[in-house]
Amino acid sequence: RSGHQCRPNRTSPQTRRPMNTPPLLPRLVAVLLLGSACAASAQSDLDAKAALIEGIDAYRSNAGTADSLFALGTTHSELAAVAEYNLGRAFVQSGDTARAQSAFRKAIGSTEDRALKSSAWHNLGNLSLQQSELSPAIQAYKQALREDPEIYLSFI
Repeated sequence: RSGHQCRPNRTSPQTRRPMNTPPLLPRLVAVLLLGSACAASAQSDLDAKAALIEGIDAYRSNAGTADSLFALGTTHSELAAVAEYNLGRAFVQSGDTARAQSAFRKAIGSTEDRALKSSAWHNLGNLSLQQSELSPAIQAYKQALREDPEIYLSFI
């Protein structure tokens, strides 16, 4: 049998890894990095939520730090629009109309919550009215009604 070639046993399992499969260690490192990124994101959300809660307390007590706390809250993955809205209210309280308008517009643009959008539009209307800008005020109030017609039932 001098010419016999050794052939692999076709019934034995293949021991070679497919070419597109990355080695285990890099995959494990990637999973750990992803997990730590998720943990960091969760911690960031917790910090942002804590800032929102502290901001509400500061706003209620007129402490003057509400705006910076709400600004920290805008980094929350799910509550950013609420933080922007509250930031707008804090700016109204401190008399910073331009920044209040900007925050309300950001809140409107970053949420699908119609009640929140309606409240933000209503506040934009109030700001326009305070500046004797009647046409923008009317448009903002109309948009508030379009977003949530029931909001004005609470005023009746």
